Amino acid sequence: ASAVLGALGFAFGGIVSPLVGIGDIMLSTGCMFVIGSLGAFLCARIPLEQTDEVSLEKIKTLPFDP
Repeated sequence: ASAVLGALGFAFGGIVSPLVGIGDIMLSTGCMFVIGSLGAFLCARIPLEQTDEVSLEKIKTLPFDP
């Protein structure tokens, strides 16, 4: 699983790098940041919606050392 995640990072980097050079570099880079941020948000949000409330309450009650 770790190798697949690493390979996906390189694959997305290879796809995004030529797209950033299209047109105005600042605008295209900003668009890629926004698209990447939205993708990361969705990847974090979807599993949280599938988690039941009991599991979330158990996580909140775990003791953490500061």
